[in-house]
Amino acid sequence: MFVLLHQIRDLVILILLIVASIQDIKTREIDDRIWMIAAIVTVPVLVLDLISSPYLTKVIATVFGLLLSLAIYLAQIMGGADAKALAILALVLPENIPKTMEISYILLTCLEATPVVVLINAVLVTAITLIPYVVLRNVVWIFKRRRTFAPNADVFTKAMLFLTSYYVPVSKYLSEHFKYFLVELPAEEKKRYLLSIRIEDQDKLAEEVKQALERGLLGRDDEVLVMYGVPMIVYITIGYVLYRFLGIHIAFSILNFLSEIL
Repeated sequence: MFVLLHQIRDLVILILLIVASIQDIKTREIDDRIWMIAAIVTVPVLVLDLISSPYLTKVIATVFGLLLSLAIYLAQIMGGADAKALAILALVLPENIPKTMEISYILLTCLEATPVVVLINAVLVTAITLIPYVVLRNVVWIFKRRRTFAPNADVFTKAMLFLTSYYVPVSKYLSEHFKYFLVELPAEEKKRYLLSIRIEDQDKLAEEVKQALERGLLGRDDEVLVMYGVPMIVYITIGYVLYRFLGIHIAFSILNFLSEIL
């Protein structure tokens, strides 16, 4: 019976994540009712799991996952919807949680908490798919424009921006600024670049670009350097499918592969 409940829960969460992904791609805003429905589905199953086998390590895994989600939200590392998705996944207990309270097993339990594994999968899939695209786009940009990428930036900043950011016209940025993080600030003299992104600052930065346009510092066809605002729910969904349906933990798989060849 528990197996069937887990399968139904996992399938419902997948459907809800897919719906959230579609909303994230279109508007970068997600209806909170999705997370309410997800909580209604996950909480009863979690309670039954805790009642049927009340191991303290299960509580530790759940609490750690919830604290991770809260920390991500408070630090503004990801959007609020992303943090809510991870909080819901914290209520999905990982398989084969150890019964022992030895320190090493507690640490392993935290590292294998569902939101941790899903987040690691999501970040690695994002890097594997997005960085090659951005690099290729920048190589083509340099070849076509015959211009220097991120002038005035130091070597480290230039390298990081080359891997993560690309140029778009000012008009495109202003019409769809919710899709981008501005990393090149308009200035009358030397341009400034941002490696630390705060989601809450983006509306203010978009207003600065509008003002620079009005003052003639920028033209609508000029280009600004932006970081694509990845619809992270899409990648969280992929990370969830890899883990819950295929049993894949990318980081552990890489470590196991390296341990075998070294």
